[in-house]
Amino acid sequence: MKTIIDVLQCHIKRITLFFAVILVVTVLQAQENRTTVVGKVIGSDSIPLIGVGVIMQNLDSTFINATTTDSEGYFRLKYPNKPYRILFQHIAYEPYSIEPSSNELGTIMLKDAINELKGIVVTAERPLLKVEDSRLTYDLVPLMKNRIIDNAYDLLKELPSIRSDGNALTLNGAAGETNIIINGKTSNMSVSQLNDYLKSLPAERVEKAEIVYNPPPQWHVKGVAINVILKKSDQYNLQGQIQGIWNNTHDNSYTGNGSLFISNKKASFDLLYSYKNNSSVSRSTTYSRHTVDEEIYNIESSSNEKTKNQSHNIYSNISYNLTEKSSLSLTYNGQLTPKTNEHTSSLNNMFADALSNDEGNNNLHDVRLTYDAPFGLSIGSEYTYYNNEMKQNMQYIKEEQDNETAFIYNREQQINQTAFFADMAHHLSHNWNLSYGANYKYTKNKNTQIYDDEQNNGKDSYNQTSTTEETTANLYIGAKKSFFKKKLSIDFSLTGELYKINDYKKNALLPNTTITYVPASKHILQLSYNTVRRYPSYWQRQDYVSYNDEYSVSYGNPTLRPAKTSYINLLYVLNNKYMLQVSYYKVNDFFISQSYQSTEKLQLIHKTFNIDYTTAFNTSLIIPVKVSKVFSSNIIASAYNERYKNNEWFDISYDRNKWTGSLMANNTIVVSQKPNVTINAMAFYRTPTIQGIWNLSDNWAVNAGIKWAFAGKKAILSFQCDDIFESMMPTIKVRYGKQYQDINTNFYRRSFSLAFTYKFNDYKNKQKKSIDTSRFGTD
Repeated sequence: MKTIIDVLQCHIKRITLFFAVILVVTVLQAQENRTTVVGKVIGSDSIPLIGVGVIMQNLDSTFINATTTDSEGYFRLKYPNKPYRILFQHIAYEPYSIEPSSNELGTIMLKDAINELKGIVVTAERPLLKVEDSRLTYDLVPLMKNRIIDNAYDLLKELPSIRSDGNALTLNGAAGETNIIINGKTSNMSVSQLNDYLKSLPAERVEKAEIVYNPPPQWHVKGVAINVILKKSDQYNLQGQIQGIWNNTHDNSYTGNGSLFISNKKASFDLLYSYKNNSSVSRSTTYSRHTVDEEIYNIESSSNEKTKNQSHNIYSNISYNLTEKSSLSLTYNGQLTPKTNEHTSSLNNMFADALSNDEGNNNLHDVRLTYDAPFGLSIGSEYTYYNNEMKQNMQYIKEEQDNETAFIYNREQQINQTAFFADMAHHLSHNWNLSYGANYKYTKNKNTQIYDDEQNNGKDSYNQTSTTEETTANLYIGAKKSFFKKKLSIDFSLTGELYKINDYKKNALLPNTTITYVPASKHILQLSYNTVRRYPSYWQRQDYVSYNDEYSVSYGNPTLRPAKTSYINLLYVLNNKYMLQVSYYKVNDFFISQSYQSTEKLQLIHKTFNIDYTTAFNTSLIIPVKVSKVFSSNIIASAYNERYKNNEWFDISYDRNKWTGSLMANNTIVVSQKPNVTINAMAFYRTPTIQGIWNLSDNWAVNAGIKWAFAGKKAILSFQCDDIFESMMPTIKVRYGKQYQDINTNFYRRSFSLAFTYKFNDYKNKQKKSIDTSRFGTD
């Protein structure tokens, strides 16, 4: 009994001591609060203002103290225990002063600065675009004025040089894919999941965006990049957002997602969950004049497809700041699609009609650990597991007969991928910066295919398993320096890449250079050159045969080679917003998939090939337009020439090029500020173009939507209609040699969506990363 009493007394002492410490901390915090003046500064649009001068004076105007607002608009000043005055000053806003009686100032709203000079009204305007560290940086605060923007994805869409098709963001004039990275860190999410992340990320969390046509090698991305910089805070913050979306693209789909961000000075935690219940329909028609032994067959076919699936996307990250300049971060990313159903019916005037039922599932799990040291070192490792299973049951419908099963096809793809990286940066004397590092990636891809040929009693059945092992290693070194008071900056790097997949080996040196010249504040010139290597998906390199119906068949190509892209881009920016861009790229061993009408038998073949090269010369002009606070528009006009050359594609060689022009206007109209209602409308037109041996018709589209923000802009209701006239997809015509086809996929493209978004509380910074899944799966 005495022992129990002693233990209880010990616990009571510890609990008492704990509450005593809490009491002392609370008293000290209360005392700190009594001696500190705190507040927040916003603009007339309720957006927090950064860099506002906050000056504390005695009532006789003698100086006491001063500071500036942080990235969230907050400020802190010591309380003098006597009457005082506070002045708020910013070049874009009218000066404001108060003589408070309390140290809790709450929210201060500043008015836009407007000065009249001899009948001329001059309104201060913040520069939209400037150069920071050789990167084109957009100030996103002006973009949020007079616009209703509920998430980071929609905010990036407002940048003049960025296009969106609803599924991905693309940088104007870019060669290849556009990478989205966060705070200079690559993302361990696929493109679709990264878009979901941005759509769940409140727009207020984003501080600025960097446009980089030649990303530094330590970012470990291929092609151009958009670097999204999130706001930072040294205080406790909690922010989140929930959203529900109904979409109808000739069938109903539903999406629900939520995000939660918690942080303090030492740690941060992010959680994103998205659930989708998708249902879509599509249709295509094909007319072929197929020549075999000089005899022409007229073949008409149509295909109708309906797809349903449910998916779960989970992203979580926990980061801990070990010191002021070092941190540890652990990320998990999961993408789960437990069941996908595809039902396809095909009609053909010469072959049997077909019914295809496909069922499958896929899942991806990824874990990444990163450590940033205080002396410029960043190291990390990542493991990715991906699995995809699909079963296809194909039936042929023949006259006066019951449906008979033609074949049953089972496929499974399993990928295990391990990656390591290390990057080091030094800030040297005379304004030199030196960087170097390495990354290594090993991938093992296992594919299993089982084909049961039931219509021919197993004559063409097969069961095969193949394994692909791929190794990629990169070593790089880079240097950067500015000259002439930072008017001229040069950024150069050289990367050595070692690549091996099964018995194929290829090594390469990849130079990259960016030269930026800013002769005056209103003129920016930037010239960039980079080279990258791109790889086909693992499934494209498999030796497989898959029948779409009796007429159409798909083949894999184990001999596919990596493609090498050389890209040069010249950009001129006037008045920090108008942009003139001239670019050129050449892709050697470009891989392309197009249909081919066999000259030996009536069979339409789909197969991915390397062609000799493709090139594109592009010129574009970007013009932002603003009329008062009511109307704003981004206009992009482009003209480009594409060339495709190949000496051997089946029995065809070709060398084709064509000039194409396009015009797009993305407009926002403020209907009312109270209530807060805006209309957005996008119009697009492109003249006819080519792709390989395909001739693509002109195409155009009109999108329109309306948004209503209420409850202090925390709640947003929006309605959107995309591709109103179902004219976005071009028709395809093939008229080359004996190849003759007309393909039309412009059906069921119009979509309606209704979304409700609600935001809560404040926020904090986070860094996330992503898996490159562009080569996984069969799409």
